[in-house]
Amino acid sequence: MTAAETEKALIAGLDTVRDLKKSGTKLIISGEMGIGNTTSAAAIASVLCGLPPEKVTGRGAGLTAEGLRKKTDAVRRAVEVNAPSPDEPIELLQKIGGAEIAAMTGLFLGGAHYRVPVVIDGVISAAAAAVACAVEPLCAEFMLASHCSGEPAGEGLLGFCGLKAPINAGLRLGEGTGGALLVALLDGALALYNNSHRFDETNIERYVELK
Repeated sequence: MTAAETEKALIAGLDTVRDLKKSGTKLIISGEMGIGNTTSAAAIASVLCGLPPEKVTGRGAGLTAEGLRKKTDAVRRAVEVNAPSPDEPIELLQKIGGAEIAAMTGLFLGGAHYRVPVVIDGVISAAAAAVACAVEPLCAEFMLASHCSGEPAGEGLLGFCGLKAPINAGLRLGEGTGGALLVALLDGALALYNNSHRFDETNIERYVELK
């Protein structure tokens, strides 16, 4: 992308959070159609996590062994030719990202700026979150990991953000599916916390630590 295209995509993400907050939104789930962009996500992971392409490149929508080899080579060439630096995350995004990853990066930056939590979904969403954390590490304070993608780069990208996903189901989907599962899990956890019996309500003595 050009610098102008990258900036436009970032602003689109930031403005989305602004508009959603104005409408009363309390939680945002990121998501995308992961067709072809696991390659970009793998390249971003390779640079930010300092890992070789073969460690972060997966089969995506179901590549054959030969297809995976070609994809890994494409990631390697992209990193070698463009030489992105992990210390220049916006430039990295411009060189090896895409408009959808840049827009989601803006979404995560906007979440921190406007103080609205944003849920990380699949590996592509995690790549955008990692770029946002490279721009400003405090962005992670307004991120929620949903599931750890079955793609090889998933765990490393979440780790770069200092996050760990509560759902490990081998999902390779994006489209907000993991985020939707997380919301149900959070609702259940809140219901349990708010509606469970308390020790003082059931006349059960509290635990006393033995010395």
